[in-house]
Amino acid sequence: MTGEAAVPALHSRQQQEYSPQQGALGGSSRIWLIAVGLCFAWVSQFSYAELVQPMFEYTGMVYDPGIAGRMPLLMLAAVVIPLGLLSPRLLPGHLFALVVFAFVYVSIFTVAPHALGEDVFLPIAPILIVSMALIVCAANMQLPFRPSGNEVAFTRLLWLVLGLVALPLIAAAVQNGVQLPSFSEIYDLRSELNIGGPAGYAIQGYTFAIGPVTIAYALTQKRRWLALTGVGIYVLCYALTFQKTLVIAPILVVMVWVLLGRVDRARTWMALGFYACPLLAALALALASPDWAPNATGYVLDRMYAIPGQIFANYVDFFSRNPHTWFSHVHGFDWFVAYPYDKPLPVLIGENYPGGNQNASFWTQDAVAGAGMWAIPILSIVFGAVLVLVNTAARGLDPRFALTAVSMSAQRFSDGSLPTALFSGGLTLLIVMLLLAPRDDATEAGK
Repeated sequence: MTGEAAVPALHSRQQQEYSPQQGALGGSSRIWLIAVGLCFAWVSQFSYAELVQPMFEYTGMVYDPGIAGRMPLLMLAAVVIPLGLLSPRLLPGHLFALVVFAFVYVSIFTVAPHALGEDVFLPIAPILIVSMALIVCAANMQLPFRPSGNEVAFTRLLWLVLGLVALPLIAAAVQNGVQLPSFSEIYDLRSELNIGGPAGYAIQGYTFAIGPVTIAYALTQKRRWLALTGVGIYVLCYALTFQKTLVIAPILVVMVWVLLGRVDRARTWMALGFYACPLLAALALALASPDWAPNATGYVLDRMYAIPGQIFANYVDFFSRNPHTWFSHVHGFDWFVAYPYDKPLPVLIGENYPGGNQNASFWTQDAVAGAGMWAIPILSIVFGAVLVLVNTAARGLDPRFALTAVSMSAQRFSDGSLPTALFSGGLTLLIVMLLLAPRDDATEAGK
């Protein structure tokens, strides 16, 4: 392509590409990021001790003030070591790393010491810190390869995948009908649903990969009809499945786009602050109004920021007394290793601990269940390799477009296994689309 390409806006002429020579965070950026991380960790611990654990004690959540009093130095190290390694300018991989930090890592350090006890958790803590540091280091990296992009191939692939998504959704709508219930009605209606097969895969892929790319592309090119189409497909998916994520997803994608309007000012501490916003808002509502407290605590403080740590503790406890799966819970590995249980992992753990089915992050569901604690650094290296591929695929693109396009795919790693996010969640397809997204060759050659 040349400078007169039809889609020049996917490349920013003012973009300053991160290079290894920039090193880790320096000066005020380092201070801001660590300050935001420490505040986030403290608020997470406070909300758990004062609101979440008292409300959900009946589910097995515990809190030991003595343990809490001995945790500050460990939490300080847990925040400072990985965050101090982050580069100053946002790369797509940073969103993935910060999602793991905010919704998995801090949650484990907040809840698991109380659920497991100090004797069990303290040997685990260094493994977690090293694993988070490995992810952060990988999130800073790119391969020495500059994708050239291909406008024709990108647009054709975009329309192809939109068509492949639309066909099973339309078929499911004709077969099952559509409704737009309120959030208070969806739980009763879900029991009557039977959405699976091609429609189920289409919804997953669209939610986390295709939809964000479509909306990011439409906003970049100022094609309002395409943006409305992208949001409309999310609405159709919600009308078929009644999943709240499908309402939140387009809002999150557009919010990321708006907040990155000054991309030259975008920093990693801002992204971490963005992921902390629901925590702070819910805590403020819960403390300000008794009427809001149950919903704010239950739907946000517990589900988003506390449950991942509790589920991690449940998996560690269960697999300390029962056989590991040796990754046979992942399709493909079960061809070589027999799966030792008769039920999927989330159902299995949910039947042994309060709280129902317990989906978990790849640290928990893949590493702890698969082989034990030693597998967490190994899976973190694999995850880090994926982040290097994401950063490389987005090289040369307008950061605003690239970061918006990966916003939901990053969020998928807060409670999903690695293979599911890569394939069913559409991250592999997303990497291909970023590779094909058109660049301005003339500007690229001048870099």
